[in-house]
Amino acid sequence: LFAHLPLYAGAEGRHLFFDHRDAPGVFPAGSFSLKPSVHRRDLGPRVHCIPYLDVVDNFMSYLHRPVAVRYPLSFAGQRTELRERLLPRIGAAVPGCWFRLRETFFHGPLMTHPGVVRPAPLSDPALERRWRLEFISTLLHSRMALSLPGYGLNAFRFYEALSLGVPVLQVGDDCALPWEDVVDYPAFSRCVPLHPEETLPERVAAALADVTDERLGEMRRMARLWYDAYLSPRNFFFLLYRALAPALGKHAGVLAGPAPEVPA
Repeated sequence: LFAHLPLYAGAEGRHLFFDHRDAPGVFPAGSFSLKPSVHRRDLGPRVHCIPYLDVVDNFMSYLHRPVAVRYPLSFAGQRTELRERLLPRIGAAVPGCWFRLRETFFHGPLMTHPGVVRPAPLSDPALERRWRLEFISTLLHSRMALSLPGYGLNAFRFYEALSLGVPVLQVGDDCALPWEDVVDYPAFSRCVPLHPEETLPERVAAALADVTDERLGEMRRMARLWYDAYLSPRNFFFLLYRALAPALGKHAGVLAGPAPEVPA
């Protein structure tokens, strides 16, 4: 596929853009954009939603440990105006939740991954590790993980929860998820529209109540299976190929001709 990406006049290499912004990127005509945070209305043959590619710990060893549910819902993340406004109201509608907002937030792996540049550390490495362990432990003991918009429509914790085998309750409007025509998101997650905000706490409570214990067990099992097969950083590339190939001239299993040069 790489040989068939657009080659812009005057450029030394072919281009595929990764863009975390929600707004449509301003890129040359004919370019391809891969975005972990994007409105469904902005998707198209050359704009695709992909998982967040943050390298996270491999949580497989946690999955077979017996876990007692302590919290109906949990959330940890960086403080934003929206989160400050919503979390107390959701907590009042769903007693027993575990919520934490911090001025800064560490979300990198505890383990060492060769060749991976870690996020800038906090001033206190011991605090960094304690926050991370608290986050992992809380997720493991949660009925579902809450995913709230932050600086984007979606958040990396959506995928971290799935890697722990924890179903996700996502709050958002028109938020695309990677390859929704293939991945069975209702098998391991629920989505509650953000608006109207006035009724959001009640709708979150109703979505949680709809997940029975029997259904929760199946959702936990499916969360890690779907994550491994389609959404983990190392296993999503065949779906990326599937998404890009038609727009690059794939026909009858063969890519047709070289890509044309596109004006800068």
